[in-house]
Amino acid sequence: MDRCSPRLPASSFPQRYTRADIGLLATFDAAHQNLSGLATRRILEREYRQYGKPEYERLSTISVAHLYNLRQQPRYWDRRLSYTRTRSTAVAIGERRCPHPQGQPGCLRVDTVHQGMRPPVKASTTSTRWLR
Repeated sequence: MDRCSPRLPASSFPQRYTRADIGLLATFDAAHQNLSGLATRRILEREYRQYGKPEYERLSTISVAHLYNLRQQPRYWDRRLSYTRTRSTAVAIGERRCPHPQGQPGCLRVDTVHQGMRPPVKASTTSTRWLR
């Protein structure tokens, strides 16, 4: 055997859950809006034992820890992700302009200051007069 060729493991564990099981879990989570692991496991178990759905046979005996492992697989996320564009807003975000105090004298501007590892300072206030 060549030294540079990659070696396969001597023995690997057989995969218990198929691509169809991972896809079924992804559609299940989408329908139930990502329940906790224990709640998901109980519902999967009930789908097979109480309602007799054969597609849930393997998933009905899954452990909660392995359920979270399946949720991290790329096959799961390929089924779960949906991309939507960011919707524009009519409100001006981050607009820099002079405030309009409606006849009230002065304005108050609050600036936060990052102090690093020093004791925290809540905010430093400065009164600002806006010239027109």
